[in-house]
Amino acid sequence: MKIAQVLTSSGWGGTETVFILLVNELSRKHDVTVITYDNPAILKELSPNVKPIIIPETSRKNLWGYWLLYRIFVKESFDIVHTHGAKASTMVYWLSRILPICQIATKHNSRKGSIFNKISNTTAVSRTVARSIKNETMVIHNGINVISREIEDQRHDPFRIMAIGRLDPIKGFDLLIEQVAKLDIPFQLDIVGDGPEKNKLLQKIDHLGLAGQVFFKGYQNNIPERMGQVDLIVISSRSEGFSMVAVESLFYGKVLLSTHIGISQDLLDDSLLVGHENLAVKIKEIALNYEKFRNCFKATQKKYQREFSIEHVTTVYEELFKRSVPHG
Repeated sequence: MKIAQVLTSSGWGGTETVFILLVNELSRKHDVTVITYDNPAILKELSPNVKPIIIPETSRKNLWGYWLLYRIFVKESFDIVHTHGAKASTMVYWLSRILPICQIATKHNSRKGSIFNKISNTTAVSRTVARSIKNETMVIHNGINVISREIEDQRHDPFRIMAIGRLDPIKGFDLLIEQVAKLDIPFQLDIVGDGPEKNKLLQKIDHLGLAGQVFFKGYQNNIPERMGQVDLIVISSRSEGFSMVAVESLFYGKVLLSTHIGISQDLLDDSLLVGHENLAVKIKEIALNYEKFRNCFKATQKKYQREFSIEHVTTVYEELFKRSVPHG
């Protein structure tokens, strides 16, 4: 198939990461073109098999942007145009009113995107996101490239906790820091990531007297290894459509504890889902009953690992694309 993958993004994060994994895997068997902005973070990660077409950053109301996309679609005659996010999906949807475009649109979060209620073929990265679309939609989870790695069962003393993500208010690291300050067991919390909230979070750590227990590790590219070195991974997000941390934990973590967000609600036993106000209580409970919670999460890992490999996810998309292409 001749497939266009469209993402209008000038940043780098979870959506961009899974986008790259999907297009590169699809390019092993198909003719794949990526239509995106001049974003070095994305372009440098593309497989040599993928053809990039760079478009200028314009608003979704800018007619020049629509004209440029129109010319691309007329010239290339794609079998499938797969759009990611609200902006790309909006622009391609309106062009599909005047061009024979077979569009599949993927929604990556539940916060915005009324355009997905207009598009007939939509997918969502979790059941939570799917519920934000009025029409029937197909849930296709994001996948990762899996690295084979052994996981030990023993816990450390002090109890080792890790949280991963961009230092942004939506990730709830401020709430997590406030909660671990209430713990009366020996612990160490490592926060892996960088972002605009770092100084505020450092001030909170200092104010709560946690300088010797909570540490910022900055951006790291060896997440699988780091996950295996801690006892508990915590997702404290206020909102999230999909969490790569949750998926990576399925392959590399010992125990995952999460707030009621996105994919975590699809995966985790109720005993590993928690409200922000009860994080400290639950962390202590896990530390004191570690074997029980380790075995609980092992069962989750065994149940879901196959579903989240990029090879499996790509196969699901291929089947959807084949069903969606007009015949005759």
